[in-house]
Parts: sequence; C-alpha cells; structure tokens
Amino acid sequence: AARALLAGGSAGEERMLVAAGRHGAEALCRARVGATVDAVGRSRFLTCMRELGEAALPAVSEALDAALDDATRWGLAAALEDLLRAAPEVEDEHRARAVSSMCTHANDRVRHAAVAALPKVHGELAKPMLRNALRDDEESVCRAAIDGLRRVGGIDVLVLHRLEPILSGEEDASDELRALAAAALADVEPGQRAAALAMLHRALDPSTSLVSLFVKAEEANPMFVEAICTTMLVIGGSKERRRVSKHAARSQQPLRQRLEAILGRHS
Repeated sequence: AARALLAGGSAGEERMLVAAGRHGAEALCRARVGATVDAVGRSRFLTCMRELGEAALPAVSEALDAALDDATRWGLAAALEDLLRAAPEVEDEHRARAVSSMCTHANDRVRHAAVAALPKVHGELAKPMLRNALRDDEESVCRAAIDGLRRVGGIDVLVLHRLEPILSGEEDASDELRALAAAALADVEPGQRAAALAMLHRALDPSTSLVSLFVKAEEANPMFVEAICTTMLVIGGSKERRRVSKHAARSQQPLRQRLEAILGRHS
C-alpha cells in the first residue's frame, strides 16, 4: 500500500496506512527511502505522515538513524529532506541528535529541513545549533533558523550581534531576509529591547550608521521598512510613534499609506 500510494495510489491506500498507525508509518518510510519519488508522491508521503502524527515518531527516528549509519544507501537527499519535514512535533533527545547532525549536510535543502525540524524535536536546547545556522551561506537555512529562534524564545544578545550586519546592509542579504530579521526583533528578550531599537533606528535611517553611509533611506525596500516600523512599535510602544510618524510623512506612496495603517493598528 505504501509503494502504491507514493507511485500514484488512491485515497484508499492512504486511509489503510493511517489506520495501521506505527506499522503504516514504518511501511511509508521504507517505501520513501527505497525509491525515487516524484513531487506528487513526496506530497502524499508528507500528508500521510502528518495524519499519522505521533504514531510516526518511532519510524522517523529509526529511518534517521539508518541515514547516519549508512551514508551510501541513503544517498538521496530528497528522502532525507522528506523524513525531516515529516518529523512529528515531539521533543525527543535521541531524534534531536540525528536532526542536529544533518544541520551541516552538504545539501542545502537537507540543511533547511533539519534546521526547521530542530525546534520541534529539541525545544529550547536547539538554540546553539540555530544560532550557528544563522551563518549558513544559504538564505533559506538562515530564514529557518530565525523562525526557529523566535519559536524557542532565542532572540538574545548573541542573535542580535548576528542579525545586525543583515539589518544594516553590511552583509549582502535579500530584502526578504532583512525584513524577517527586523520582524524577529519583536520577540527579543526584554533586557535587550533598547539594543534592538538602536539597531532598528540605524536600519531605518542609514545616515546614522557608518556602515550604511552610501545607502539612501528612501531606497530601502518597503517590505523591510514596514517590518522595521512594526517591530519598533511592538517593543518600543508609544515612544516610537513619533519616529515612525516622521518617517511616514517623508515617504512616498504607497509606503506612506502602509505606515499610517501600521500606526493605526498600534494606536
């Protein structure tokens, strides 16, 4: 039934595997590892594993262990990626070790999946690995690390130091990553709010930063500016309204309207 489902089977096979619980999950993992599966089959695998929920935990753990023990047999990065994405949201120290080891995998899609899974299986203990992942050359891995750190309450002073060059423009980064970094500061530890606000002020007005002297404020991506202003209001409250209002007043449409809407939501 598992092979049939991944090869294009019907809802009947899926219901059969879900009803089988742990044994269904084991069959699915064996089938996924033993064959090359197209995009549709991969989607079916993930859907079925998520329906199985915690019943899939032993099968996923066993499959990840096998991946560590037999690198030749487990040469397909896509299979590893799918197993990591299928990981149930249950903290488990044994499984966390396997997931952690894949955070440095040669394939960036595997690294992304591992970093995304790490908070689910390791909770707050994932913080050091997530901080390390912020330095990954692949932006998708960095984005997963930021999301994970927010999830486990890990936006601390060490993370601020890592995010500052992304926010300031000192480090080459996409507008999406810069906006995500700005938004993440909304969850900064209370004791680091002043430092976070200082970083956001410099990012909003590059003329105050030596690193960004050659970046004009009006050239900043609107998505990035919105993320900065929203976070300033979240962690700075009414004290930041004047600064955001002034920036809105000198901005062009449609950014001005967007910033005015943000001010309205945080009145």
